[in-house]
Amino acid sequence: MCCNGCRQMCQRTPKGSADDLLPYFIHREPGLGNSIVRRPVTVQNNVRELRIAAGLSQEGAAERFDLSLRAWQTKEATAKVALLSQGEYELLLLLAGRHPHYELVPQQKK
Repeated sequence: MCCNGCRQMCQRTPKGSADDLLPYFIHREPGLGNSIVRRPVTVQNNVRELRIAAGLSQEGAAERFDLSLRAWQTKEATAKVALLSQGEYELLLLLAGRHPHYELVPQQKK
């Protein structure tokens, strides 16, 4: 099965270097043509490093993620990568400016 469950295998795009291709796939959807699908970011155990890069204290990170301080400290202290959900990890990557596909852009004041 492919990334969207269509029972077809996605094919890697033929353009670019191997590093450029890593996060991309061409998804063939019957009747809809081709679309580029980005590979999900793999959750890592570098939570403390990302928190510091985002300029957050442990207290600030706990508040941002709606956790107790102790719960956040547990997420940082363990080597288990499953303690952060996919969404939590990607938000932390965005806040740290290290997401491989997206970046946060400040809103223009009107």
